[in-house]
Amino acid sequence: NGWDDDNKLKWMKVRLVGRAQTAFQRLPEATRASFKDSMEALKKRFDPPGRQARYQSEFQMRKKKATESWAEFAEDLEKLVDKAFPHLAQDGREQLALTRYLDQLEDPQVAFGVRQAKPATLDDAISATLEMENYVSPKSTVSSVAASYSEGTEGEAVAAGVAPKQPDVTEFNIATTLSANRISRIQGPFWLP
Repeated sequence: NGWDDDNKLKWMKVRLVGRAQTAFQRLPEATRASFKDSMEALKKRFDPPGRQARYQSEFQMRKKKATESWAEFAEDLEKLVDKAFPHLAQDGREQLALTRYLDQLEDPQVAFGVRQAKPATLDDAISATLEMENYVSPKSTVSSVAASYSEGTEGEAVAAGVAPKQPDVTEFNIATTLSANRISRIQGPFWLP
C-alpha cells in the first residue's frame, strides 16, 4: 500500500486489540517508537523460534484425512510449510509441500499417473490427482450402474452419483439389457406386432 514506517506504526497502535495490545504497551518506549522494532518484538512474543520445530514436525507427520478434499489437504500443507520453513524461498517451500502431497497418494495407479504428469506445483498435482481418480474409478462404476439399473431407476442412479461420465459401448449394452429386463418384469413379456 506504499505506507512508510511511521504511518504503519500509527495504524498498528490503534488496530491492536486484546493480548497483542497489552504486549505492545509493555514494550520499552524505545521499541514502541519504531515500527520494525515493535514488529520484531511482537513476533518474538507471539511466534517464538521454538514453534518452528513444532511446525516442522506437524508438516512431516501430516496425513490426508479421509474427510478432506485434495485441495483442502494441499492448502493445509502450504500453511504448515510456510510456518515450518519461513527462511526458504517460495520455490523451495512449494517443492517441499508438493513432495509431501505426492507421498500421501495411496492408490498406486493414481500415484503413478500423477507422478507421470510431473506436476510443478500443488495446483498441478491436485488437477492430475482428480483426473487420475476419474480414470481409475470408472472401472467400479460399471457394476454400480448395472446394479442401480436392476434395482432402481435411472434417475436414482444419477442422483446417487454413480452414472458414468463417459459410458462405453459395453456399459451401454449392459444398461440397455438391464433396462429391457426391468421393463419385461414390470409389464410382463411384450411382443412386437
